[in-house]
Amino acid sequence: MTRQAGFSALEALIAAAILGVALVPLLDLQRQTFKAAARVEAAQEAVSAQRSALDLLTSVNPMLEPVGRRPVSERMAIEWRAQPVSRVIPGVGYLSADGGFDAALYQMDVRVLSGGRQLTRFRVEQLGWRRRGAGELNK
Repeated sequence: MTRQAGFSALEALIAAAILGVALVPLLDLQRQTFKAAARVEAAQEAVSAQRSALDLLTSVNPMLEPVGRRPVSERMAIEWRAQPVSRVIPGVGYLSADGGFDAALYQMDVRVLSGGRQLTRFRVEQLGWRRRGAGELNK
């Protein structure tokens, strides 16, 4: 009896079955990796949106503009609603107590929107101020 080199059909079928069973966990791992990468990308987008929103909020005076909306980019916008968290302190100045501004601390609820959907939401406290009228400065 002579022996032939190579695999028989049964050996090839068993090898394919073992390979298939071994690949199932690897494919599941790959699917989980893609999902994790998508979550990381979404988190990075939210952090970037928050940074852009915080940068834009530095130009907002919540005492004069307690509710508003501003574009961040062509696709992104921020909306905010501010509530005072302290009393208004009259006559605040830079180096003296007799200055030309009233000031108060505000809590701003901020929403970052992209394409009409909310990317993220956060709260920040910010100083609001207004210039006192000429008649109020001499009181």
